[in-house]
Amino acid sequence: MLEKPEISFKYLLSMIALGPILEELSFRLFLKKTIINISIGLSVLIIAIAKAFFGSNFWYEWYLLTIPVFSLLYYLLSIKIYDTRIPILLLVHISVISFGFIHLFNFVEVKNWMYLIFPILTAPQILMGYILSFTRLKFGFRYCMLLHIIINFTVSLPILIQYIFS
Repeated sequence: MLEKPEISFKYLLSMIALGPILEELSFRLFLKKTIINISIGLSVLIIAIAKAFFGSNFWYEWYLLTIPVFSLLYYLLSIKIYDTRIPILLLVHISVISFGFIHLFNFVEVKNWMYLIFPILTAPQILMGYILSFTRLKFGFRYCMLLHIIINFTVSLPILIQYIFS
């Protein structure tokens, strides 16, 4: 029989609130195409990817790095290297596929063959990505982030109950 992993409050907090906030900053903030939105989204995404590859127990140090990365990206984008004529539908699809792909790493061990069928393995997250993108474009970033937090809270409710009563 498999043992259940030890669950910490930090893990629950990141699953319910911190994860959705960072994911929304990375994957949906730029759907409203402004230089500041694109700069924030890309800087958070770059640092999150760097943290995933290099790892660290000190996540706040990595996210402090978003300040200089943001400044550089904002400067580069303000000198017109970004084409604002990219169709919004293309940006939504890129955002959703990226969002789904990043959730492939929710699996304990990712095998090479899993990359080939990641749309099937992450279908719930891809569907949620479309719903969150629609929410972002129709109602705004706050509602998109709130919906993502509510969804993650609902999904993690059994883990939260186990944490409270163990």
